[in-house]
Amino acid sequence: HFQFYYMPDTAAERDLSQLGRLAEGSLSHISTVLDVEFDEQMSIYFVQRIFWQGGAAYGNKVQLISYLDRNYTGIEIWSYFTHEGTHALAQDLLQPKEEEGGPDGVLVEGLAVWTSGGHYRQEPIDTWAAVVASSDQYLPLPELRAGPFYDFQHETSYLEGASFVQFLVEQYGLDKLKE
Repeated sequence: HFQFYYMPDTAAERDLSQLGRLAEGSLSHISTVLDVEFDEQMSIYFVQRIFWQGGAAYGNKVQLISYLDRNYTGIEIWSYFTHEGTHALAQDLLQPKEEEGGPDGVLVEGLAVWTSGGHYRQEPIDTWAAVVASSDQYLPLPELRAGPFYDFQHETSYLEGASFVQFLVEQYGLDKLKE
């Protein structure tokens, strides 16, 4: 399901078979959680620098993932595959369109964190969101949704988004959320 791009003589080239297994495992997880099928191919570009938080997804199911010999971020590669892979797989469902009034970062990033089972690692989303809600970092949902989402504190906004998506799925079901 993947076409990998990488520079020669890099960690990505050395670990290619392991990366392929992890990417396929993440895709299987995403497909199960979101109840979607994917019979196409995604492109993943491995880079030897830390960009943004370590990964990004672009149109046409293209992903950029930081992969180096030394894991500066301490984030496991499966987390990037799952988070960015969710963005890529859900592109037909949710596109960030804050300027056009479409789905906002709360839903786009919330879906990726919820599907991953946490942000950067497996973690109890609602427990962390409750900690944020009781802190001075909490952003009320209308303010968070009004945005600009990506200007807010990263952990706060992503965890609140994931908790909101989890609420929507539990309250209304996955099919209604996808609709």
